Order: sequence, then structure tokens, then C-alpha cells
Amino acid sequence: MCKSVLMVLHQLCHYQLLKCSSSLFATMIIGSYLLWIWITSISCSLILTTPRMMNIKYLHVGS
Repeated sequence: MCKSVLMVLHQLCHYQLLKCSSSLFATMIIGSYLLWIWITSISCSLILTTPRMMNIKYLHVGS
């Protein structure tokens, strides 16, 4: 009786650990995906705005 209770507890702990680690893994994947999107959008906006800023700077210098 005691051994079966211990086995059930062991299985339950193992399941909880698996569930916790899988949710942690999912959170890490989602976080890295969001970080990748954020970095990509920032670099795209920098690439798009840098030539515009340079043109504005040269226009001010020219006039």
C-alpha cells in the first residue's frame, strides 16, 4: 500500500516537473520570438530612417 502511494507521488512529481519545464520552455520560445521581432523591427526602422536623417542633415548644411 505504502509503496503504491509513493509510486503515485513520484509519478505526480515527475508529471508536474515535466509540465513546469514544458511551460518554461514555451515561455522561453515565445520570449525569444518576440525579442527577434522587436530587434528586426528596430533594425528595419533604423535602416529606413537613417538615409532620411542623412538627407535632412545634408539639406540643412546645404542651405
